[in-house]
Amino acid sequence: MNGANVRWGVLSTAAIAIEHVIPAIGKAAGCEVVAIASRTTERAEAVAAGLGIPRAYGSYAELLSDPQVDCVYIGLPNSMHVEWAVRAAEAGKAVLCDKPMALNAGETGRIVDAARAQGVLLTEGFMYRYHQQFRWLRGLLDDGVVGQVRTIRGAIGFVIGPPPNIRLDPELGGGALLDVGCYPLDAMCLLFGAAPTAARAVAFHDGGVDHTCAAVLTFPGERLGVMDGTFRLPWLQAPLEVAGDDAVVRLEDAFNPGQKPCRATVLRAGKPVETIDFPGMDMFQAMVESFSESYRTGRPLDYDMIPSLHTAAASDLVRAAFREAGHV
Repeated sequence: MNGANVRWGVLSTAAIAIEHVIPAIGKAAGCEVVAIASRTTERAEAVAAGLGIPRAYGSYAELLSDPQVDCVYIGLPNSMHVEWAVRAAEAGKAVLCDKPMALNAGETGRIVDAARAQGVLLTEGFMYRYHQQFRWLRGLLDDGVVGQVRTIRGAIGFVIGPPPNIRLDPELGGGALLDVGCYPLDAMCLLFGAAPTAARAVAFHDGGVDHTCAAVLTFPGERLGVMDGTFRLPWLQAPLEVAGDDAVVRLEDAFNPGQKPCRATVLRAGKPVETIDFPGMDMFQAMVESFSESYRTGRPLDYDMIPSLHTAAASDLVRAAFREAGHV
């Protein structure tokens, strides 16, 4: 594909789509949103009218039948990802699916298999991966500045109100592990380049979902990942720390800086603390542009599905550890 805009369809009228992804597509070079779908025609038409989207559909299947849609963003509840990501791939659409890709490793594998069978692009919508601070961190690791990485620590959380909220609905794949814990799990799987082999974990539950969780994961080579996530603490940052033989690097707000400036620190034995400041940016726009460029040119995706498969396996291990510890 050359020259023409990449045409996006959006399966969702949720806040993530309206407030973040659709505006990002609108700002992304060579991209446009041409269709949106909701559970009802009325809702889809109302959102389309407000955002200037030319076509609105009252079912997700209708949008997938639209031949003028190239790529699909799926921002549906977690429990619906596997069905609609598979159906989108089978319809020949490139798929950008909101995180987590699915509820478990088996479902994630189904989506990956469908995309491979149809020869369509697929990636998971972890927008933090596209921030320049995370790209900078990966560059440090690639250049050997940190040395052999031994431990990765990540934390993320925020306070949410009482039900109804899809994050608190067990039928929709709610819970702190899947909603926020997946971020540090994804980072450690991506940076270690492997899935964990074991986990110890605790969780506190309310209404059928975990509202707070923590885990220590073992990775090949005697490496550790430490994470915690919660819906109960008003944290203003979501840090990620990478500790190696030669340095410790900390992103002060790795996962949810929004479009605010953010800071990293580098600590080396016997040397002053080094600070690096990054200007604000739209991570969602960077994610959309990266995916669209791969669709347009055929270049490899910045992130294939291997890290996502590892992250799904990590989530399964953590949930098994919850059960082993009696935290269900």
